[in-house]
Amino acid sequence: MRRPDHDNRMLRHPALTAPYFFEFYCIRDQLKDLFKKSFSFDEYFTGPRLPDAQKKYFGTLIEAAPRRPLLQFCRSAGRIEALKREFGGLHIHLWREPRGQWWSYKVSTYFDATTHATYNAAQLPAALGKIRALANIPRFRGRSVNREIYFHRSHPKAARESYLVFFGIWIYSFIEFERHASESICINKLNDDHYRTGVAHALASAGVGVLEFSDAKLTSPSFSETDASFYESIENEVAQLFCECGYAQSEVAAALTAARTAMPPTSGSLVDTLQQEIRQLRMVAFTHWDWQKKLDDENRAWRMPRFSWVVGGIRGWLDAIQEGQRKR
Repeated sequence: MRRPDHDNRMLRHPALTAPYFFEFYCIRDQLKDLFKKSFSFDEYFTGPRLPDAQKKYFGTLIEAAPRRPLLQFCRSAGRIEALKREFGGLHIHLWREPRGQWWSYKVSTYFDATTHATYNAAQLPAALGKIRALANIPRFRGRSVNREIYFHRSHPKAARESYLVFFGIWIYSFIEFERHASESICINKLNDDHYRTGVAHALASAGVGVLEFSDAKLTSPSFSETDASFYESIENEVAQLFCECGYAQSEVAAALTAARTAMPPTSGSLVDTLQQEIRQLRMVAFTHWDWQKKLDDENRAWRMPRFSWVVGGIRGWLDAIQEGQRKR
């Protein structure tokens, strides 16, 4: 329930008129005790059937909505088939090309941490299990989501492993959504007038209503040949793993093609684009420094009391020996 603009600057989100969780707050009585910690990561991959607890929670969200419900998910790929079977509805795959999305994640260590937490889910698909082993993602289950996120924030990965685990989730999600979604929208292409018009028409035809996308804008990052080589080698490795685990080569190839062709030229000037990337790079640097300082302070606070306790214990033990010798 923090103020609407609390995270807008860091996340580059548009201005909101109410806090992010205001709609949940309005139906808090109906939702009481329904949400379980396991929904977020432990039971991320449900297969074709929703567990009863999730079914009750999602069903209540739908029934309690004051108007036609729109469920906006950041983590639905592992249960989209089950949600569609249970509740029907129109499912829209809203996606972004992976390289820019991964780079945007670097604005905060939170996003890498949630990706790692997803790899700790039960019923992890075989392809993602292989990626978890390759990236050596530690297994950790805490009593709260915040504890799990903190753990994974404290165990970051190098750049290659970070993109490896991210792209594994990206290609898994892309394939699952394309199998079950009714409409597919690439936000990178919404800069284009013709594409926007086509999307609006498709949604209207599907019964969503008239939506306006004229203010949609996303600046595509610029990548050098060296950057492209870094990404392509990892993407090819992940694609091969998915094929080895039984995914149809046509599905994997389609996802790979989409990932690499969804980067239209930015609509702004080169100077504007570079200035924006420099601003983002500074923000990433500030975030890294702040988080490292936080970790150092907490580690120091953790070590000092225990060190003092150990020293005190040794000193007391020596005093006891000396006292015993004096008595003898």
